[in-house]
Amino acid sequence: MRLRFFAADRRGRLLKVRPRHVDGVINGRISVAILGCRGVHTLPLVTAACDGRLRPQAIYLLRVPLTGGRFTAADELALRALVSPASATPHEAATHHAAGWPVDLVRQLAVALDVPVTGLAVPFAAGGPVLDAVVSSRPLRHAGRRRPS
Repeated sequence: MRLRFFAADRRGRLLKVRPRHVDGVINGRISVAILGCRGVHTLPLVTAACDGRLRPQAIYLLRVPLTGGRFTAADELALRALVSPASATPHEAATHHAAGWPVDLVRQLAVALDVPVTGLAVPFAAGGPVLDAVVSSRPLRHAGRRRPS
């Protein structure tokens, strides 16, 4: 699967994001300002898992908490709490990550992925590879892959 990333800016526009920039944000090395998302307290991040022909197979929504435009250790703890069964139910976590998106998200995503809207009749879920990378402390390029036994 090839992962493609998009972030919603303050005006609700979906912007394409390079994988290295997503990795830099979740590792706290860069500010979200480099993505064109200045002045946001939460980074709405979409991950599209695409096949070899770049057709989406799954879409993941994640709202990444930020402090001063950066993903900090405190923000990581807050994000981890949302996936901890002791802190939040799966429904609460999904509701949190599904809230606050542009009303035309599906249309914008179809345009960004160069597919018809009907081409987005794929599973939408909360979290995905970016959340896996944060929770497992593994590089984004390895997120979602199984560790060798």
